[in-house]
Amino acid sequence: MLTAALILCLLNDTVVLTSEHFRLTSEVEESDALREIIADLESLWTEASGLFGQSPSGEELIDVHLYATVASYQAAELELTEGRFATNLAFSHFGTKSSHVALQPPVSEAVIARLGVPKQTRKLLVHEASHAFAYRLFPNHRSHPSWFAEGFSIWLAAKTGIARGWMSSTESDPNSSTRATTGQKLLASDRMPGLEQLMLGKLEGLSSRESYACYDLFFGFLMESLSKKKVALLLGEVRRLGGGGNFAERVKDVVVDVAGDPLKLDRKFHKFVESLKPEWDQLYRSLRVSDDGWVQSAFTDTNAIAWRREKPRKSKYTVRGSVEILPGKRTQLNFLIDRREAGPKRGFISLAFAAETGLTLFEYLPDSKGWVNLAFAKVETIVAGQQIEFEIKVSGDELRVSVDGESAIRVIVTDRDMGGPWGLGAQSGTTGIWKLEKAPGL
Repeated sequence: MLTAALILCLLNDTVVLTSEHFRLTSEVEESDALREIIADLESLWTEASGLFGQSPSGEELIDVHLYATVASYQAAELELTEGRFATNLAFSHFGTKSSHVALQPPVSEAVIARLGVPKQTRKLLVHEASHAFAYRLFPNHRSHPSWFAEGFSIWLAAKTGIARGWMSSTESDPNSSTRATTGQKLLASDRMPGLEQLMLGKLEGLSSRESYACYDLFFGFLMESLSKKKVALLLGEVRRLGGGGNFAERVKDVVVDVAGDPLKLDRKFHKFVESLKPEWDQLYRSLRVSDDGWVQSAFTDTNAIAWRREKPRKSKYTVRGSVEILPGKRTQLNFLIDRREAGPKRGFISLAFAAETGLTLFEYLPDSKGWVNLAFAKVETIVAGQQIEFEIKVSGDELRVSVDGESAIRVIVTDRDMGGPWGLGAQSGTTGIWKLEKAPGL
């Protein structure tokens, strides 16, 4: 239950919103968006209390901070952790048991007023607040191995998102889905670490993205495969362990005692990962599901790219829907076609909707020519802030595009059968909304 409403602190241009268990201090001032966030945090408290079987004692509120810019986030981070998490854009602090997150992607006030704080940010606020929750609950929290600390935080963020309605499932959520995709790729390339390596933090050769996927998948596997009684026993034993020393080894022993033989557990984990049905492979954030459709916001220095996992089942298919490019410094969204991850035509086709400019069809060939311009059409109706109806018809190597009922592009794409997955993209700094009535796999 929310208490004492919204308090505007004019002295330092922050807003403070308190609830039963949290105090949210925000440089973002959109009140409806902040009420959504603090409701997220209270939902997290419920989910975390249920997972761990108890909640922190005492009446002290957990402090969560939301920064409007990277600069203000980094100033606060420098004071607390001296630059250790400067590029993370999110961290939780042992000493103050507080959480700190920068707005990301850095969207405008107008976007926040219409669509709320990006789900990427809301998810990170919940993720970091779950760390702060654990700091108060677990006396040994400083010793927690990464698979455990990050695993339960990712798990709780997903559970909270589903409870709050901004995720329907982990398979359909682009971020969660991508971690499952990453795990399946590690298995396919024989790079998935053994469970002993994972639990002891011996993940040499894995990127941060791959490591976090392993943490997520292993913790999720334990939660899905163990009975509620065994989960409670496992978490209770971890809480009772003394910290320091060979803590990761002792936690591993607890897992083995509760879950069973390591070799069998390893095989079961692999089968669990293989059985998942992720819908997305998001290379660069961020895409989210919303009541408005798929909202995509790119960071200022990177184009957002999210690919569907499933390939079209037929050589002829139609994509039909609408796109709205929101006003901003950058205003280009890209519908992506025919992803090929290997071979002489490795790359993809990109249909760029650029406000005030029109349509451009590109072929991207990273191994040779880079970006190749295939076609361009000046389309007066592609304007920021307006909904644009479009249809893409693919028939083998032929591609036809119409906008608002008018034919715009018709081209033969040499040496491509268009059989690869499709995807959604946003130029750096762009936010837009995709609504698809028809597309392969939908």
